[in-house]
Amino acid sequence: MSGEDPGQLARAAARRELLERRIEAIDEIDVERIANFHRLFVVEGDLHGAEGRSVTGEGAGIIRIRNDIERIERRRFIIAHEIGHCILHKSGSVKPCSQGDLFRYEEGNREAEANWFASELLMPAVLFRPHCDVAEPSFAAVKAVARVFRTTLTATCIRFVQLSAERCALVWSESGRVKWCVRSADFPGWIERGRVLSGNSHAADVFSGRGLPIGFKPVPQMAWLDRHVLGGRSLMEETLAFDTLGAALSILWFPVERDEDDRADDDNDDDPRWRR
Repeated sequence: MSGEDPGQLARAAARRELLERRIEAIDEIDVERIANFHRLFVVEGDLHGAEGRSVTGEGAGIIRIRNDIERIERRRFIIAHEIGHCILHKSGSVKPCSQGDLFRYEEGNREAEANWFASELLMPAVLFRPHCDVAEPSFAAVKAVARVFRTTLTATCIRFVQLSAERCALVWSESGRVKWCVRSADFPGWIERGRVLSGNSHAADVFSGRGLPIGFKPVPQMAWLDRHVLGGRSLMEETLAFDTLGAALSILWFPVERDEDDRADDDNDDDPRWRR
């Protein structure tokens, strides 16, 4: 994914929406009420091969979502995604959004823009950042945060990585190649879109039919990066398979080592804010 701040225009639009609606708490993020404010009416119905679609015209519109979607997290994300289309693209198009569209986060893609909008709308930084203080940025930790915000796992992972103080990255792979990557501010390497997965990565196991380990496991840096960083220490990887999409989602993590913690403590000794 190109750029250091992917989806920034879509995310800015979502922040404006939150500000204008004066939303300041998690339980105030009511996507159907936000839709109604824009005269977008949410209905359910049969949608063959699609999760949702929207059509607008003459100052109003309809958001239709598939009537067999039971999970509230998925329903909320689809509605937020369709609101994003109506606000960002202002089109009367009735192009349906497939399940795969909800996992697009590439630059310059309308579906990706709607996803960035939805992620920001459902997980505002000021409310989400306090939940990023965890022992390790694992899928288990992210799932706990997703339950609080009632959001989907992938969208919550992206928000978590964006706002975490940990050195971590999130990678979505399809057909044995990197489709997109999101990094935390301090992650020290770049993972290029289109990169062929190394056989040393656990994500490659998804496409080779090998079993996946549970939890974080160390992998060589060169399994994901083009050069050694941080003294060549091992990179931690945890991967999940999305079988219905033929995809893999990976969290990569460089834990802070003990000597780094000690140096930080030494620095704090010289900081008057830490003196008592």
